[in-house]
Amino acid sequence: MTDAATEATEPGRPVPRRRWWRWLAAAFLALVAILGAALLIVDTDIGHRYVANRVGAIRAANGLRFTIGRIDGSLYGDTRLTDLRVYDLDGLVFQAPRVALDWSPIRWFSNRLEIRRLAIDRATLFHVPRTRPSKRRTPILPDFDIRIGRLTVGRLLLDTRVLGTARVARLDGRADIRSGRALVDVNALVAGSDRLKLRIDAEPARDRFDLDVAARGAANGVLARMVGARSNVALVVTGDGRWARWTGRAQGNVGASRAVDLALSQASGRYTLSGTLAPSGLLSGRLARLTTPRVLVNGAATFVERRLDGRLSLRSPAVSLDTTGIVDLGANAFRDFRVKARLLRPTALIGTMGGSGIELRAILDGAFATASFDYRLDAARLAFDKTGFDRVRIAGKGRLSSTPMTVPIRVTAARVTGVGDVAGGILRNLSVDGRLRVTPALLTGDDLVLRSDKLNGRIGIRVDLRTGRFDVGVNGRLGRYLIPGLGIVDVTSTLRVVPGPNGKGTRVIGQGAAQVLR
Repeated sequence: MTDAATEATEPGRPVPRRRWWRWLAAAFLALVAILGAALLIVDTDIGHRYVANRVGAIRAANGLRFTIGRIDGSLYGDTRLTDLRVYDLDGLVFQAPRVALDWSPIRWFSNRLEIRRLAIDRATLFHVPRTRPSKRRTPILPDFDIRIGRLTVGRLLLDTRVLGTARVARLDGRADIRSGRALVDVNALVAGSDRLKLRIDAEPARDRFDLDVAARGAANGVLARMVGARSNVALVVTGDGRWARWTGRAQGNVGASRAVDLALSQASGRYTLSGTLAPSGLLSGRLARLTTPRVLVNGAATFVERRLDGRLSLRSPAVSLDTTGIVDLGANAFRDFRVKARLLRPTALIGTMGGSGIELRAILDGAFATASFDYRLDAARLAFDKTGFDRVRIAGKGRLSSTPMTVPIRVTAARVTGVGDVAGGILRNLSVDGRLRVTPALLTGDDLVLRSDKLNGRIGIRVDLRTGRFDVGVNGRLGRYLIPGLGIVDVTSTLRVVPGPNGKGTRVIGQGAAQVLR
C-alpha cells in the first residue's frame, strides 16, 4: 500500500513548485505596483511637499543648504519651483522666486544628466559663496554625460557685497558633453562691467572643432576680481580649422599691458601651445619677482578619458620649470608626474639668497591630496647672506597631506664657508636628518640630527615663510677638539642662530662649556 500511495502522489509533486513560482510572480507584481504607486504618490501635492521638506532637511558636507517653498508640475518632467533658496556658511547666498525645470530624471539611471530647459526669470546673489572644504574626494570632471538644452537667467542681481556695487547680470547657455562630443555655448553679461562669450564645439566623428572666447571686464568687475587685477582685463581666443587640424591664438590684456600671447593648435586630439605670459602685474612678492618680465611657455598634451597626458615648459630670467606626466581629472590623481626646476636668479626667491647650479627634481604619484612624493635638490653652491654651503643635496620621500604637512629631509653639504676657518673645519661634511612640518606660512623642525666631521648634536628650526625670519637652536657636542695653548677638550653648547640687526647678517647667541681632557 505504501508503494502504491507513493506512486500515486509522484505525478502531483510539481504542483507545489508551480505554486511557488506563482507566489513569486505575484509578490513581484505587488512590489512593482507598490513602487509604481509610490512614484505616483510622490508626484502629487502631498509627495511634492514631502520632497521639499526632505530637500530642506539635507545638510551638505560643504555647508550648503537648499530650501524650496513649493513644487508644482511634475517631478518627472516639467517641474516648477517656487522660492528656491541656497544658504552657505554665512547665511542666505542665493534666492530665486521661480525656477522652471524641464528635465528627464529617469536618464540618470543610464549615467546621464538630461535637462531640456532650466529657466530663472530673476534671482539674487547676496554675497560670494563660502563653503566648508569637504573630505569627500569627487572627480574634478564628472564621469557622467551632461546635456543642457537651454539655460537662461533673465535678471541676476549681484548684491553690493559681491562687487562693492550692485549690478545686474544675465546668462544664456547650453551644453552637450558626452563620449565623442563636447559642446559648451555661453553668453553672459554684467551690466556696466563684464561681457563673456564662450563657444567650444568638438566632435571628432564629424571632423568638427571650434573654439572662440571673447571676454572683457572693467577694473571693478567680476572678471578682474577673478584674476586679481586692479585694471581692465580682456581675453580673445580665435582660430580656424577642423578636428584634423586647427590653429588659433589667445591674446589677453591687463590694463594696457599684454599679459597673454599664445599660439594654439589642435591636431586630431593633440593640443599644443607656445608663446609668452606676463603675469607679474597680477602677482606680488616672490611670484612677481620669479615671473618678471615675462614667462616663455611651450607645451603639448592629449586629453582622453579625462586624463591630461603631456609636457609643459616655463622659462623666465629667474627660474625654469619642466613637467611631464599625467594629471587624471577623473580620479583626481597624479600619474608619474615629474617636475624639474632650476633657480637661475636666487635673489628672486629670497633677497639674501645666492648660489649656482640650484636644481630641484620631484616625482608625484597618487591622489592629489595624498600623493607620494620623492624630491631631490642639488646645488653646486648655496648661500644665505655671507654664509655659504658647497656641494649641497637636500632629499626626502613622503606623502602629501593637509597642513601641517610632514616632509622627511636629509641635508648634506661638503663645506660651510663664511663662518671662519675654525668653524668651517668643525662643520666640514655637514649633515642634518629629520622631519619638517610645513604650512603655507611656517616651516618648523624639532630634534633634527646634526653631524659633521667633529660635531654631533640636535637642531630645532623655525622659519617664517612670509617674512623670511628664522630662528635656529643648536644643542651640540664637539668631541676631542684641539685648542692651541689649552689642549684637547670636549665642548658642549646650547646656541641660537638668529638674524642680525635690521635683518642683516646672522647672530649666534648662547653658552658653552669645555672640559679639558689633555
